[in-house]
Amino acid sequence: MKKLFTIITLIFAFVSASLATILYPIKTPKADLLDIRFNVDGTATDVSGKKRTIVSSQPRPSVALNDKYNLNAATFTGTGKDFYFFDYSADKKFIEEISGDFTMECLMRIDILSKQHTPFCSTNGSGFGFDISWVSKNHLSFLIHDGNKYVAVTDKSMAEGKYYHAVGVVRPNKTISFYVNGELIGTAPFKTLKLPSGRSQRLYVGCDVNGNGDPEYAFKGEIVVARMYSKALTNEEVKSVYKAISSGNNSSSNNSSGNSGGSTTTTTSTTSTSTSVTNAPANLTAYRGKVGQRFTFLVKAKKDGKIWGGKNNIYTDDSDLATASCHSGTQVAGNVDKVVVEIVADQGSYPSLTQNGITSNKYGAWKGAYKIIGVPTTEVTDPDMSKYRSKKNEMVKIRVTGRTTGTIYGKNTGNGYSDNSDLATAAVHAGFLKPGQTGTLFVRIKGPEDSHEAVLSNDVQSRKYGKSGGTFKIFRSRDTTPTLPPIVTR
Repeated sequence: MKKLFTIITLIFAFVSASLATILYPIKTPKADLLDIRFNVDGTATDVSGKKRTIVSSQPRPSVALNDKYNLNAATFTGTGKDFYFFDYSADKKFIEEISGDFTMECLMRIDILSKQHTPFCSTNGSGFGFDISWVSKNHLSFLIHDGNKYVAVTDKSMAEGKYYHAVGVVRPNKTISFYVNGELIGTAPFKTLKLPSGRSQRLYVGCDVNGNGDPEYAFKGEIVVARMYSKALTNEEVKSVYKAISSGNNSSSNNSSGNSGGSTTTTTSTTSTSTSVTNAPANLTAYRGKVGQRFTFLVKAKKDGKIWGGKNNIYTDDSDLATASCHSGTQVAGNVDKVVVEIVADQGSYPSLTQNGITSNKYGAWKGAYKIIGVPTTEVTDPDMSKYRSKKNEMVKIRVTGRTTGTIYGKNTGNGYSDNSDLATAAVHAGFLKPGQTGTLFVRIKGPEDSHEAVLSNDVQSRKYGKSGGTFKIFRSRDTTPTLPPIVTR
């Protein structure tokens, strides 16, 4: 009888917990302390509502849309030359918040585990953040300094080239907790949190800070999310955040694609993307009222249309789409590409902006607006470009090691390379990589061409070819032309 009573009690507890989850689901918390979003021109914006200034390196990091998570992601080369930071030395409110309980979150792809580097960190004999291969080789850790030493919790299941969602929680009961992919790795007690001082009061993305406020321990990989919360998230809230970010249905009306390093905040709503492709209309006034929805258009870019605004790639909805796409840097005039556009709320004002050889007009409040998100980009691993003909007028992102032993047809301008060309050799021919160098390339998939000329370039000879079944061109990033310098990551 006693055993039966115990079983009934356990069943009742399980049912009660399940009903509570159904009736009172965990609400995904908002990153209200800091929420860094990356813009396709390499700048970054805080969309937490606090409007904190995010400084980017010069040259800026490379940023592109990560289709897996539906958010822009920044790539860091591990050289210490590409990074972001938030200087909080004069931000008393921020210092007050991190002096108590708080949470850090970082979604990253780790490209190397054999050396120490830091994705999201503010430590210099003090502070807090995520660290790779310092506490323990080949491992990711969350750590804080308690005045005497670093206190850390470390995960032991890392692998290069994979994405990890890391959450570090500083709790009011003087413990830290570390989560990876929604699962608790462990906890550790600490006495007090010693914060950085002076020039070290900088929170870096893509590296850590030294005593002079400069970057060190440069990160090599990709960062999709770098956020902070003004409270200690619970286990359930961490799981909710991980589930939300993993779904790929991330709200991106704050996922800025523009060129401003400021902190403009737009209306947040659940974003849906239309998978159908429509020939681009002259403007998007007909889409007014569809705030938060994304649409994909086939756009032939031009420079001579009328546009208003352009800050953060947001334009009045009566702006010429083909010109706005060119103005934003998403396309080059004359190119035909698929372009993703998001309908956003009126911004209140639209300043004039000169970029990419076009000057937009200024305007005050308007009835509607749209944001240029960019050319659809898919991350792939197979370098055979002929397999991606179905992605015509889109881009693929791929890591390639340059070589000179393959056969290629054509060149990176004009009609491009025929898609039976060896991509690794084409990358050297086009000047994006040297033999043996590994880099991330953005390759634009195009349709057939009638001919491809033989060209000698960078000590590599391409061959002449007739009509091709498909073509491609290599780009440094989604918003640049093929003639700009490459990104080399080794």
